[in-house]
Amino acid sequence: MIDSHSHIGGMGSQGADASYPIQPDVRIIDSINVRDTGFQKAQAGGITVGNIMPGSGHLLSGQTAYLKYRDGKTVDDLIIRNPDGSPAGGMKMANGTNSIKAPPFPGTRAKSAELVREQFIKAQEYRDKVARANSDPEKLPPRPDKGVQITLWTTALDASNAYVTRLRQDTGKPMKATLLRVPR
Repeated sequence: MIDSHSHIGGMGSQGADASYPIQPDVRIIDSINVRDTGFQKAQAGGITVGNIMPGSGHLLSGQTAYLKYRDGKTVDDLIIRNPDGSPAGGMKMANGTNSIKAPPFPGTRAKSAELVREQFIKAQEYRDKVARANSDPEKLPPRPDKGVQITLWTTALDASNAYVTRLRQDTGKPMKATLLRVPR
């Protein structure tokens, strides 16, 4: 079995950093404790792979990582890698009631949507400027202050498919799954 939403072994089990509602540069692989007994408990229950993610409470909590639950001494022993060698994973986003709290969080779902939309628009604009530069270093736009973040947002834009699963707040059971395509 595969656990598609897990906080085993990571900072997610302790909650998330509350300094800002959007944190795409946070990487769960930087905080995974491979000695967490949760891995053995999950294995005993038949779970073999997990999508480990940063804690909840944010519009975007950070980068997730797919791990193969097995005995290992380091996170590199557990991490599942893409064909290019990069860690397999995604981005954890939550657009429900997670961000409805005191500043620096938005406080409303409408403001939450606006903050996320703003980041995607900035990423689209940056991606388009890079494309127009056509690999000419003289024409490349300067990297924004949050260079890692803009790169991650751009990666999310260019993903061929992003699946969004909504869970019922009262039961935690899936309501629907939607294929999301970000228009170019």
